[in-house]
This record gives sequence, structure tokens and C-alpha cells, in this order.
Amino acid sequence: MEHSVIRVARQATIALAFVAAISLGIASGVLFVYAGDLPQISALDDHALPTISRVYAADGEVIGEFAIERRVLVRYDQIPPVLRNAIVAAEDGDFFTHIGLSIPHIVVTLMRDIIRQELHGASTLTQQLARQLFLTLEKTWERKIKEAILSIQIEKRYTKEEIFTMYCNKMYFGHGAYGVEAASRLYFDKSAKDLQLEEAALIAGILQGNVRQSPYVNMRAALRRRDYTLQRMADEGFITQAQADASKKKPIVTRGQPTPPRSPAPYFVEEIRQTLESEYGARQLYENGLRIHTSLNLELQEAAARALEEGLARLNKSRKDPSVEAAVLALDNHTGQILAMVGGSDFARTKFNRAVQAKRQIGSTFKPIVYTAAVDRGYTAVSELQDEPISYVAGPGQPLYTPRNYDHRFEGSVTLRRALEQSRNVPTVRLMYELGPRHVADYARRLGFTSEVRPYLSSALGANEASLLEVTNAFSVFPNQGVRMHPYAILRVTDRTGSVLQENRPDPREAIRADTAYVMLSLLQGVATRGTAARAASLGWPLGGKTGTTNDYTDAWMVGFDPDITIGVWVGYDKKKKLGPSMTGTVAALPIWMDVMKTHIAQHPGDEPKPAFTSPGNIVFVQLDNGVREAFIAGTQPGAAFGETEE
Repeated sequence: MEHSVIRVARQATIALAFVAAISLGIASGVLFVYAGDLPQISALDDHALPTISRVYAADGEVIGEFAIERRVLVRYDQIPPVLRNAIVAAEDGDFFTHIGLSIPHIVVTLMRDIIRQELHGASTLTQQLARQLFLTLEKTWERKIKEAILSIQIEKRYTKEEIFTMYCNKMYFGHGAYGVEAASRLYFDKSAKDLQLEEAALIAGILQGNVRQSPYVNMRAALRRRDYTLQRMADEGFITQAQADASKKKPIVTRGQPTPPRSPAPYFVEEIRQTLESEYGARQLYENGLRIHTSLNLELQEAAARALEEGLARLNKSRKDPSVEAAVLALDNHTGQILAMVGGSDFARTKFNRAVQAKRQIGSTFKPIVYTAAVDRGYTAVSELQDEPISYVAGPGQPLYTPRNYDHRFEGSVTLRRALEQSRNVPTVRLMYELGPRHVADYARRLGFTSEVRPYLSSALGANEASLLEVTNAFSVFPNQGVRMHPYAILRVTDRTGSVLQENRPDPREAIRADTAYVMLSLLQGVATRGTAARAASLGWPLGGKTGTTNDYTDAWMVGFDPDITIGVWVGYDKKKKLGPSMTGTVAALPIWMDVMKTHIAQHPGDEPKPAFTSPGNIVFVQLDNGVREAFIAGTQPGAAFGETEE
């Protein structure tokens, strides 16, 4: 009986050896056939895995990411031993000793596949890497053969540490996370180097089934696979059985997020995306790990978003159609850098950016352009304008154009200052007529308007359309001594190696004379003190600006500045529709503007004096009989009868 058993065992061994020899012989022949039809492994020397491109605010905070594969690359020494051991135990216990293939596993799997006529995996880490880098996931004999050849070639060319690092950076861990670092942040909101034993086991366990083993999808499956990995670690001698048993008793506690966090500046980030994709292409933007440094002031941005949300809540509260929209934009006067941008109430609903894409009638916010041309022509704050009924011939076959004031009243002779502060329509149209519409349109272009400004008298009252960015940029010229700065948001872009791809700096261009700009800011200070924006005076800060309302109440504006920044606010419906009676810029837009400006003021160091507007050397100040200290361009000030001149 004993001899029979020995004989059977010997025959089985010979048969197994015979099968193995045949299998290896067949494999050798097949390897020879397929070897010439494979990619070059040397391509991995320069292979760069897609990584996340990140957008940073001015303070270095991440405010947005662009990626097809959410990946953060790590080096071998940044992968902690506990995670290395967990991955090896769960996926390939012989990784550090085999040549890319596990021959015993292949033979056993081959026999099982022949018997069951199915294809099952026996893949090492190297084979999995080869498959992910070069092949499809289709289960065919041809793919398995190519996978084996590539694995051997990879093992010949690279060290085990290099292969393991490529594997840990390449593999998918569910929910858009690629690589162990992104997985650690996704599931536990920490770096891979800080993982605990049970956390490392969970991440290693996810490799087998991707999303199916995710605790966000199937907690029971994730727990079962984690415990399997812990047991394998004990079996391989990486941890003790006691450690494995203790870790199995711990619950899975995730601290990350299954989806990327919401950006605090989605419209701003989208504007960045569109700009860079047009410059570099989608592949460079989404795969090359760009570092995009921007000018965004995160605190001001959050204040702008909050002010817009609260302002719209007030406006929509009692409306039958609570879909009023708004936009906010803030620019640095001295550089043109965009400090804050809110393009609407809900980026998830629509990506349409009302701060830069929407062209709306700007109403009375155009009036400062008319008055700028007048000051340059020699008009002063005390020049007399006529606020009396008048009609103009509009053209052949057209009805007469008859401007009217908001209050339907006329004040007779008024100073230029009062006409602007109280936003009187009739004197402004008269002034436009005297200066010439084409002349005023030219000033609009000089101040930064890129939209068409038609040379019609109605343009004096803002019949033309422009974006919030254009209007805000134009107003920033006044506190910047007549210099227009080209608006920009991107400071610097570097690639994954740190090489600088672009670096942007302020682009100053003289728009108007410095003395003209100062007289205009003085006039606009009056608007924020005594005029339609007088509520802003409660802030106790050096401010100037102008409200704007279209004739049919479809658009409400407030654009204003201090010495350092200019803030613009627009309120209205997306489709041209009346906001309602009395919905002026003062009522609808000014409160939002003030809330944003409050945050800017609060950022000013308390132990420093308030900023001041700088006047050029040829500005003289005259104390008028009415108590107002008025600014004049030297040579245009009134005579001694009005008071003494001060330098």
C-alpha cells in the first residue's frame, strides 16, 4: 500500500513537472512571437504621470484644481513602511524576490484556467503596473502574454524601489484619486506618511476592487478587505498576530471627502481655467501639475461672496420671481490685479460669469466719463450747467430726443459738481452735446472700455452696454493719477519641475492727465459724501464712486474706490427685466458694495493712518463761500472773490 502511494505521488510529480515544462516551453515560444509587438520600456524613463494642477490665492491657499486624474506624486521614501508592507501583503507577497512573474502562481492559475475555461488573475505588482501603463484591461490570453513580457522587461530595467514607487503613484483608488498620496487625503484627510496601521491596510485593500472596496460605497466590503490585508500582513511577518487582531477591532473612520472641496472662488477659477486652456491646451493644464499663483485676496473674496448672497436674499425676499442676480469685482488700483470676483449667485447652476461675460447697460455710471472729458476741456467743479428742458434732433425720421431727470424736476442753473453728485440727467446730456459725442466716446476707450460706445447723446446716460470689469477698470484710473492698469489675475505659472512658464507684471498706460484724474476723484468723493452714494460716508473712510441706474430699472450699479482698490457691483436679471420701482443703484447695489468695502477697510492695519489720495503738483485748493474746499487744476480756479488759494 505504501509503495502504491509513493508511486502515485511520483507520477503526480512527474506529470506536474511535465505540465510545467510544456507550459514554460509554450510560454517561451509565445514570448518570442509577441516580443517584437510591444512598446519600448525605455519610454518610462521620461514618462510623466498626469498630476493635479493647482490654483493658489495670493496667500498661498489652494482655491482650485484641474485634473483628469487626481494624483499627488511621492518618492519611495515618502511611502511609509506600514503602507509598503500592506500593499505587498495584499497584492504580491513575493514582490521583492520575483523577476516580475510568480511562476508557481502562474502554473496553478494556468491549470485552473484550463480546467474551468476561464481567465483568472495571478498578477504581480509589476504585471499590474505593466497593464496600467501599456495595455488594456481586456481579459485575453494575448494581453496576459504581453503583460508577462513587459513585466520581465520592467524588472530588468528598474530597481524594485523604482517599480514600487511607479506602482504607488499610478494605481487608482476610487473617486478620482490616483496614487497613495491622493488616496490618503481622500479617505483620511492626511498625508500617506502619517497613516496608521489600520488606515494603511484599508488603502491597500482598495486596490483589488477600486470603488467596490471604498468605505464611501460599501463599508462592509471595505472592512472585510481591510481585515484580510491585516491578516496577510501578519502571515507575511510584517506585524504580529496581536497587532492584526487589535487593528481588526477598530472601526473605519474616514475624515476626507469623496469629492473635491468646493472652491471659494469658482467664477475666478473658471476664468483662470479658460485663459490657461486657450494658452497651453487642455492636456498641459489637466495633466502637467501646473502651479498657478494668482492675485486673489481670499478674505476679500469670501466677503464679496457673502455680501452678494445676503444682498440678493434681501432683494429676492418678497419677489414673485426671486431670480435677481448680481456680480462683484475688486481691482488693485496700483497694479490692476483682480482681488475678488463673484460672477453670480450659484456657480453650480450656471458658469456664466456676470462680472466679465455679461454686457449690460451701465446707466449713470457712464456719467463720470462725460465729466472727465469736460474737466480736460477746462470745465471745473463750479462751472455752471443748465438743468432745463431741452430736446434734440435725433436724425431723419426719428422723434426728438428729450432727456428727463429721475425726479422729473428741473433745477435751473447748477454747478458741475451738483449735477454729478445728484446724477442729474439733463445737464449731463447738455454737456455731452457741447463736448461732442465722438469726443466723449474716445475718452471711454482711453479709460479702458473695449465694448462699443456709440456716439449718441443717449450714451451720456449709459445707454451703451459694457461689462462690470470694463467699468470697474475705468473707475480705477481716477485714484491712480490717470494711469490705467491692465486687469490681470495670474501672477505666475510654473510646471511640475518648477520652471516658470509665465510671469505677469503690471502694465501701466496713461489714460488721462493726473490733474484731471484728481479733480474727478474729488468730484466722485462728493457723490460718496453728499450725493447718491452718501450712505457710504458712514464708513468713515476716504472713498469716491458713482451709483448707476438704467431708465427702465433693469440694471443697478455701484462702482467706487478708495486710494488702493476699486470695487464694482452690478445687480439685475439675466434676461432684461425691470427690478421694480425705486430699485436704483443706491438701493440695490450700494449695500453690497459697502459690505465688501468694510472688509477691505478692516484689513488695514489699525496702527497705521488711513490711506490718502495723492494730488499732483498742479492742483490747488480753494475754500469756497459755501464752505466746500474745492480742487482745481492750476489756472482754472476762480478769483479772489471766492476765497484764498492754498497750494
